[in-house]
Amino acid sequence: MVLPSLEALNKNHEICAIVTQEDKPRGRGHQLLPTPVAVWGEKNGIDVVKPSTLSEDSFLPVLEKYNPEIIVVIAYGKILPKYVLEFPPNKAVNVHFSLLPKYRGAAPVQYAIINGETETGVCTILMDEKLDTGDILHTIKAPILEGETSGELFSRLSKVCVKAITFTVENFSKLAHIKQNESKATYTEMLLPANSFIDFSKSPEEIVNFIRGYNPHPTARMKVNDEILKVYSARIKDDKLEILEVMPPGKKRMLYVDYIRGKRI
Repeated sequence: MVLPSLEALNKNHEICAIVTQEDKPRGRGHQLLPTPVAVWGEKNGIDVVKPSTLSEDSFLPVLEKYNPEIIVVIAYGKILPKYVLEFPPNKAVNVHFSLLPKYRGAAPVQYAIINGETETGVCTILMDEKLDTGDILHTIKAPILEGETSGELFSRLSKVCVKAITFTVENFSKLAHIKQNESKATYTEMLLPANSFIDFSKSPEEIVNFIRGYNPHPTARMKVNDEILKVYSARIKDDKLEILEVMPPGKKRMLYVDYIRGKRI
């Protein structure tokens, strides 16, 4: 979602600089390589900045050099201190994949699916020092399709993200700043493998949604005899849960019925 948003913004606006993470070891050789955002910026002749820290006014010289009118933050991965957020006259805007204030935090797409929601969306917000609590600037709603996994939904919302970001930047001065209703706020934690085991005491609908929400990462799991299987899909058939696709340890994904036949379960 980051590169398509940059490309869209670069068509009608001047991007004075791109701020991204430092080069990190990647691949088998652990060679230091730049982020895709850095590669894109250099290819398009845009200055790229890779600060190791933003604390204690260390980033202030960069802000003073480029003097941005607005900061657009997309999946940066670091907390921005107050002096950064308040430097530009139009402050800093961020994009979030939920209908805020519901599903703040690290996994809004996944939890919308896990909880059986039928609608979600993309919000742009005016950033403040807390997590996803800023004023809402623009909202685009989107349905959650039947059987859709979190990976599929994230991919679809990434396209909506481009529209939301460009509209927000182009119409910033006209947009109302809507305060979030704290009484309706919910938070989502990052999904962890330790919490990925299916609770078969729950209803078939809840289990199917859990599997969809954990697909592709970190993937739902279940134990069959002495093996822990990753579970990629399931459905409800004749009011009963049917596991469809799994991956045994050290093997490729396969149909669960084939796994059962092979193990003579």
